[in-house]
Amino acid sequence: MGISAANVTKEARGRYAQMLCGSLTSPGNTFGLTNTQQLRLIPPPLIDWAVWANLDRYRDTELILLKGHLLLEVMLSESLRARLSRTETQIRKLSFREKLKALAPLTETDQALAKALKFLEQLNWLRNKLAHEPFPGIRTELATWSDQVLSVFATRKHQRYTPRTRITQAISALAKSVYESAHSAAQLKR
Repeated sequence: MGISAANVTKEARGRYAQMLCGSLTSPGNTFGLTNTQQLRLIPPPLIDWAVWANLDRYRDTELILLKGHLLLEVMLSESLRARLSRTETQIRKLSFREKLKALAPLTETDQALAKALKFLEQLNWLRNKLAHEPFPGIRTELATWSDQVLSVFATRKHQRYTPRTRITQAISALAKSVYESAHSAAQLKR
């Protein structure tokens, strides 16, 4: 029997969410593993749930955008490791935008990644607007963005949709897409 979100206990899903949260929020995590090692322990079918569970605890959409951007950057880094064999040192030197550019050649053969990168570029633009403008006014743009992501990427709905939960669900759907792209390519290499 394969791993799926349906056949994993609530307790196990909580551990995966804790693992993902811990890997990004504490330099000395309780598992004694690097961020990459922790991320690789999360089965692909649960990655969207783990990202969603991490973001759902925040109520402020601007904080969700910032934290979501960080989580997605972790997924991009994993994809660079798995698909392009980049080292940790090489990856650390790249900005979010540079990671998107580095993955762009893969979009010729991976349409899901191509769609995800387009939405990630838009999200990066929104994140930069938030970071560099005193009154960015991004709520409407973020809502439109999340609706567009959710219309393209089928995702398991974890809760009733509200403007805030649409954003968390859209970010988790993108994380799942990028992670699955990296994971499937890594399986093919083996």
